[in-house]
Formats: sequence, C-alpha cells, structure tokens
Amino acid sequence: MRSLHFAIIVIVFLVFSGINFVFVQKAAASVKLVFLSPDKEIYFPGDSVFIHGQDNANDTSITIGLEKDHKVMVSSEDFLVLKNGTFYANFTLPRDSDAKYWSLVSGSLRQDLYFRPVYLSPLEQFREGIESSKTRCEGSLDLVISHDNLPACVKPDTAQILIERGWTKEIVSSTSVTKTTQISDALQLLLSTNSTVITQNQTLGIDILINNTSQNVLVKDSQNNWPMDGLSMGPCQLDPVGIGIYEGNYTLENIASARLLQLYQNGTYNCPALTGVDSYVFEPSSDMAVLETANGNQTGEVRYHASFDGFYTVDGFVLPKVGVYTILAYDQWGHIAMQHFVVTNSTKH
Repeated sequence: MRSLHFAIIVIVFLVFSGINFVFVQKAAASVKLVFLSPDKEIYFPGDSVFIHGQDNANDTSITIGLEKDHKVMVSSEDFLVLKNGTFYANFTLPRDSDAKYWSLVSGSLRQDLYFRPVYLSPLEQFREGIESSKTRCEGSLDLVISHDNLPACVKPDTAQILIERGWTKEIVSSTSVTKTTQISDALQLLLSTNSTVITQNQTLGIDILINNTSQNVLVKDSQNNWPMDGLSMGPCQLDPVGIGIYEGNYTLENIASARLLQLYQNGTYNCPALTGVDSYVFEPSSDMAVLETANGNQTGEVRYHASFDGFYTVDGFVLPKVGVYTILAYDQWGHIAMQHFVVTNSTKH
C-alpha cells in the first residue's frame, strides 16, 4: 500500500565527501598520522569549511588553524578528539577578505584549500577541473548536468523544463535552506533527499537530522517552539521534528500561503503511550544524543527518514502531478529547513 513511511536510523559514523589529506608529523618517539577530509571540492568567500578527521596518536584534542595567504593565522582552535580518534572541525572563510589563499594548519603542517576569491560559473569550475557533480551553485539555484556531462545552475522550474526537453540527464543538487534567525544555539537542522527529480511512479527518500555544531556537550530541554502548526512525522506526533510537502515552488517568505499535502490517511490510529523526552544531551560536533526520559535514557542518532510517493485527497491516494514541489521541515526549537524537488513524466533523467 502506498503511504508515507518513517523510520529512525542509527548510524555510527558520519562521512564527509571531498578531498582527503593525510598529514604526517614526526614526533620525538613516534610518527603521528592526521587524516583530514574537507567537505567541498572548491571554496569561495563566506563558505563554511566542515572537516572530518582522524587522529591516530591517542590525543584528546587537536589544534587546527585557518591561515590566510600562507602567513596570517586568522583563527586557531582546539577540537575534541573522540575515543576512536575521530574529530570534527569547522571554520568560516571571511566574506570580505582580500585573501588569495586559505590553508588548514596543524602544528608544522599546512594543507591548502582549493580556494577562489570570486565565484566561478559552472563552466569555469568545469574548466578548472572540478567534477560536474561537485559544481557549486549560487543561492537557490539547482545543479543539473547535461548528457554531454556539462554542469549548469538553474532555477527549480527551469530544471523541470530541461528534463522534459531531454537536455539534462540528472539534477544533482537542489536548494537546501536552513533558517536560524533569532535562534542563538548551536543546533543545526539538516534536510536532504536521495534525488531532486522523480517520476510519478518513483519514491522520494527524505532525511532529517539535528546536529550539534559546537565542540562541547549540548543539553537541550524539550520545548514547544514550533515555527508553524500542522507538520509532523506521522499521525502520532512523538518526534522533535515535523515535515510538510507542498505542490509548487515556495520560499520561506510565502510558504504560509501554500496548501499542505495530506501525507497520511484520515482514520483512527493507536498511538503508543510513550513517555515524552525531557531533554536531549548531544555529543560534541555530532547528531548522537542521549534522550532523557522519566522511564530511563536512550542513546541514538537524532535522525529521521521519510519516503514520499503520493498523497491523500477525499478521493483516496493519488500520485503527485508533474511539477515542482517544496519540502519544509522544522523542529521543536524553532529551526526551519527547506528543499525542492521535481516530479516529471519523462524517463530522460
């Protein structure tokens, strides 16, 4: 039976894509291996640099610096190394800087980031050797790739037209906006899909996770600061996040006027009598958390999965129409994330 399906996923390791670097640093009595993996192929001013690394020297912390033009240390921080040697780090490249180069520095070791001081168009990035699937798009534009493997950045509704005309073979990325305005905490709500284009007979996979971006343990008491009403992960609202899907291309500014699709059938549901979560204790730089309840604690990743292949009307279950759709996700602490996808009747994607 077609329906909206949900499941909590517990994942032990977080993997970042990007260029992998191995730093070899000679110590007095051993060789220290430091493995760093930045999250992007190319960086521009104002970008965040998220780093996943491995320290195999039994350290409890590692110092990483952000260096400008091989001579000015702009920022240097100590990052926690977990018991398995894994660490996470993040920096933000200044938007108004006159820098020509940016480097990651650990001790006497330096690794240059692939940085350009001005944004490069998709074709310019392609000519610089960036893989088409790794092309960076500005603002709310989607990345599409032609049958000749050439990248382009277009609006979501234009992507649908290109699919119907057979110009593009795939939509690689779509708009993902996280709004944290007036929310002064370290939580980050992330929304992603397994594709940005589906046919009317395909299923779209949706993942939502809540991440602690700080280097410290973060305790968040359960709140009721929902930005909107009506969104949930199912007929029984037991989770700290909610999701809604809307037919049309909407933004955070006009989403309130959109019609929310009904993702589950009307009826009587036997919701489990679960004790509410009193607080979430997040591990540093992670979405792993201890859920504290009156009946005991549980540990897991604060991540949720949904699948979409249609919605319900008064006439029953219907397939989605061809066009652009908007996904909205939020959490009980007030964070919002938005993303778009396209439904097409074409098989040329």
